[in-house]
Amino acid sequence: MIKQKRESRYQLSNSAPENVEVYEDGEHVGHLDNISVSGEGLMFFSKYPYKNGSYLALEVELPNTTLSINGEVRWYQAELSSVGLQLKQSSSTTQLSRYCHGKMMARPR
Repeated sequence: MIKQKRESRYQLSNSAPENVEVYEDGEHVGHLDNISVSGEGLMFFSKYPYKNGSYLALEVELPNTTLSINGEVRWYQAELSSVGLQLKQSSSTTQLSRYCHGKMMARPR
């Protein structure tokens, strides 16, 4: 699977966890209800091809991050990679990434 890295940088924002507005390159691209992320730092998306289009994987420069969607807390552990720290969900990373396509908590830096 070929990874296409997005150059856009984002900053984690937990100002409105119940209805997160998402901006990409300064343009509003949507929102995701009932999501919150603990911690502060930089993050960016990487786009992966998928049979029905593509999905986005979240990569951040944080040692540990907790992501909660619709009240369900999902723990992430960061792994060192050539582009920084990449979050790996404990279960079903691909499914979550597709679910959050273009709708992760983010604001332009």
